[in-house]
Amino acid sequence: QVLLGEVSLEDYVAQMTDYELAEFFVAYAGKNGSEAGGSDYLCQKYGHRRSNMKDGPAGMSKNASSWPCETIVASAWNTELVTAMGMIIGREINQNGVDLLLAPGLNLHRYPLCGRNNEYYSEDPYLTGVMAAAMVRGVQSMGTGACVKHFVCNEQEANKLESNSIVSERALRQLYLYAFEIAIKTADPVAVMTSYNHVNGKPASASYDLLVNILRKEWGFDGMVTTDWWTNGTHYKEIAAGNDIKMPKGNPENTLRMILEGKLDPECVRTSARRLMEAILRLD
Repeated sequence: QVLLGEVSLEDYVAQMTDYELAEFFVAYAGKNGSEAGGSDYLCQKYGHRRSNMKDGPAGMSKNASSWPCETIVASAWNTELVTAMGMIIGREINQNGVDLLLAPGLNLHRYPLCGRNNEYYSEDPYLTGVMAAAMVRGVQSMGTGACVKHFVCNEQEANKLESNSIVSERALRQLYLYAFEIAIKTADPVAVMTSYNHVNGKPASASYDLLVNILRKEWGFDGMVTTDWWTNGTHYKEIAAGNDIKMPKGNPENTLRMILEGKLDPECVRTSARRLMEAILRLD
């Protein structure tokens, strides 16, 4: 009915109970990776399906082609080639029943020994953003989705869950955010993944300034936001800050309790559920 325009997404979400809405923030383990969109019961009751996600900065890790890492790809300085590569990756993930590719990575090379440099394009934010946008366009032209990551300042691998990136607003906007801004404004990815680290003392996954004020209000992003795997941010605070999915799982009971105790605005829950449903419909 939503697809046919007979029912709005707002009305569709409004019929769900607070606990049912809380279940939307749980990512379930499926055959292809994490699946977002509620429990089997919710899918059957309301007639929608879950959307599944798979990691893949160099393409899918199984049943697909092996591709050069992002650093080598950026060295080509060839956006047409990157888009063509993205199209093949998009076709392969589609053939494997995957909806959303958790890639590309847009963080910057700040240290030669960083454990994830292979997942990122460059030390330069402009080159990174342009290459990432080309990849997103290629992947999404095949009817599949791309999720740019890790938002933001995930430039070290050691102690990544506890590290705190102390950065000025100027450096943040001109360097670390700039690549994401280019990709989001020019390629419209389906999703954004937040990073593990803190930014100026606040978990990136629960930063209202990053996820709402900058990402949504300034840049106009209206897609889905997901945490990284096993982030240590407080779940209800992540929801309040605009994070729509908790991977690999959330806590519906605690989310409901926070709503009932007045610590979490139920409108935040409904808004996130709507954004998730929009992403699922976009990938149908």
